[in-house]
Amino acid sequence: MRGKISDRMKEWLKEPILHFSLFATVIFFSDYILRAGAQLTIEIPQSRIDARVALIESATGSVSSQSELIELTDSFIDEQILVREALALNLDRDARIEELLAQKMRHVLSGGVIQPTDQEIEEFYVQNIDKYIAPPHIDADEVIFDAVTDLPTEVYELLDAGANSASLMTAYIGSANTLSRVNPSQLANLFDREFSETVFQAEEDSWIGPFISDLGQHWLKVSSTQAARTPPLEEIEFRVRLDWIAQEEETRLDKAIGQLRSKYNVQIVGE
Repeated sequence: MRGKISDRMKEWLKEPILHFSLFATVIFFSDYILRAGAQLTIEIPQSRIDARVALIESATGSVSSQSELIELTDSFIDEQILVREALALNLDRDARIEELLAQKMRHVLSGGVIQPTDQEIEEFYVQNIDKYIAPPHIDADEVIFDAVTDLPTEVYELLDAGANSASLMTAYIGSANTLSRVNPSQLANLFDREFSETVFQAEEDSWIGPFISDLGQHWLKVSSTQAARTPPLEEIEFRVRLDWIAQEEETRLDKAIGQLRSKYNVQIVGE
């Protein structure tokens, strides 16, 4: 019996499939051992570490200690190792990562924007004057009565007389608030457009309402009104400068992306 087993074993060992399997196994484990024993070289410029330290110090407003510098350096090295391992595993093939990379490229392509001249700022201001018109706004007192039905006659009399919030709260249970510098759009968001228009058309020191909500009855009394105005350039020059830069960046970005598109033959396949 032992001789028969030995013969069968010899025949089996001669099978090509077995030879291929053994060869593949040896190659796999040899590669694994070599990779496990080898050290990959990562070159990290000191300037990149310094830039990271400077960014953190700027955000925290303090200078890093020696121990903190060591910790930041170690953290940066860990980050670079993780990035390389992630790339090796093709983890960069992810929608969110692609979005971040595309956004980064947008910043790169639109970078290096020059500062506008005084004439360019003035021309931009004139061309976009409607953008800088400040809408009208009001200051108003608000009372919210804890009721959705009719109020006592005494309360209506106080409302008609333009009584202050304190008097109204004495007459009926509720709460009082103050709305400061709200424009029509903001007031419409708080209530609705119709009520906002009514309030802005009302005379000062007159109670307007009710507006019914889950909280109860809202009544508003305008205490002061500021008409719409266009601030002069010198008052908002910083804002106009930022808007000019943003538009110039967008223009350059569109041009750069257009040039990049010409390098590619884009084909959309499948349904």
